[in-house]
Amino acid sequence: MTSRHLEQLANALIKGGWRTRTDLGRIPAVVRVWHPDVPLIGDNVSVHPGPDGQPWFHSSTGVPVAPCNDVRRAASEVAALLRPYVDIARAAEQPTRWPP
Repeated sequence: MTSRHLEQLANALIKGGWRTRTDLGRIPAVVRVWHPDVPLIGDNVSVHPGPDGQPWFHSSTGVPVAPCNDVRRAASEVAALLRPYVDIARAAEQPTRWPP
């Protein structure tokens, strides 16, 4: 069941422009998520019991992301967690023009 949840999340994230790699051999199994422009910044998302006892996606930061039966919300939440870091990294790579 966990593998199905992780594959569904990976597919939803790919549709949103993210890159993923599913590692089902790891304990716990995870989906590694990163943005193609900033591959060094990412998150590992796994499945654990949530506050209601049902399976939930959890960020590697420990944050419960969304229930596994709401893949669209989970993908949106994972993207929202990563987006600020991706934006900062992308901005840092932009050449600075001097004088402004």
